[in-house]
Amino acid sequence: MTLMFEVMRCNSCSQHFGRKSGSASAKCPHCSTRPGATARVAALVENSRDLHEKVAELNLPPALRGQVPTSY
Repeated sequence: MTLMFEVMRCNSCSQHFGRKSGSASAKCPHCSTRPGATARVAALVENSRDLHEKVAELNLPPALRGQVPTSY
């Protein structure tokens, strides 16, 4: 089984952050809120590089998404 990562959207501050799939101890690095049962998984990715890129993309203002290169 491959380790997956989840991109979560914080219910308190609306910022996205990553965690290991199924991790219950992760909390938002922006406001320190723990995701509750209603937390939404915005994306699933397979590795930490993809996780970093997806979180960065989703935290951009919607008007800028797709205009800023996320690969390095």
